Amino acid sequence: MSGELSNRLKRSPRVLFFGVEGSFSWPSLHALDEGGIDVCAVVKPAPRATRKHVDLPAITRLEPSQRRASLPMYDSPYDKFTRFAESRDIPLYEVRRLADPLVVATLAALEPDLICVACFPLRLPRAVLDIPRLGCLNVHPSLLPDNRGPSPLFWVFRLGYARAGVTIHFMDAGFDMGDMVMQEAFPIPEGIGYLKLEDQCAELGGKLLERSVWEVYTGRAQPVPQDEAQSSYHSYPTAEDFVVPVAEWSAVHVYNFFRGAKILGEALKVRVDGKDINIDGAYDYTLDTPKIPPEHRNKNAFKPHKEGNLLWVRCKTGWVCVIAWL
Repeated sequence: MSGELSNRLKRSPRVLFFGVEGSFSWPSLHALDEGGIDVCAVVKPAPRATRKHVDLPAITRLEPSQRRASLPMYDSPYDKFTRFAESRDIPLYEVRRLADPLVVATLAALEPDLICVACFPLRLPRAVLDIPRLGCLNVHPSLLPDNRGPSPLFWVFRLGYARAGVTIHFMDAGFDMGDMVMQEAFPIPEGIGYLKLEDQCAELGGKLLERSVWEVYTGRAQPVPQDEAQSSYHSYPTAEDFVVPVAEWSAVHVYNFFRGAKILGEALKVRVDGKDINIDGAYDYTLDTPKIPPEHRNKNAFKPHKEGNLLWVRCKTGWVCVIAWL
């Protein structure tokens, strides 16, 4: 064992954590703490509206009163991130301009062994990536190298994947392209909502991150390069990505997509014979022809019952029952 490694093992790994208020970052931060890892500081982005204000400091350390004031609802389930830092007396910083020399100097002075990132919306510049001596680890909710990009769970639903998963990888100048440290997959339950799938990925990501930190810190990690031949990248979805061409998709694919994408706030639509129909989600599906009286159907879709707004739509295979705006 080298002298440097022997000296490191006399203490816990020292980690600088980057995340956001919300349900995805919190499980990773909590898992690091539960795993005996020293979180030396927590970094979150300043509110979007203030990030381009050059008259505001590039980085601000938040005192307890400022932390509470920065949250819309201090007792909401999304503020665990901040309350954790407060309860442990961990320094909490808001950053506006990551490449600013003051930011780099402030974070470098913390002397972290590793930077860990979970759902941080700002890209880390090279000057920040170079701060920790052992590198930067990111929690990405997809099975890299497939499905790189900022919204992987949306594309899990859009592309009709049967499995989801989480990858812990080193960060480099590329976007989600660094060597992989750990990865684990799991089947996607039929009809699962976006938030529940995100929660499953967040919990798994926290467990894998804690294990990865220890593996890297103790020198046992065996990072695997990503296979570029198997890679794919998807950007943020557009309005068109929430429109489903039902003639090209199976009924179960349509059903799972609408169940998963409903919470995201965009208008959901089915496209039938070139016409877009606004819907409010999916109610059911069947691989057989639905048993609806003939007077309630036409060539491509069943009309809604008089007492409700359910619409059966023919898909490439099977039929899906959607909640239509008619």
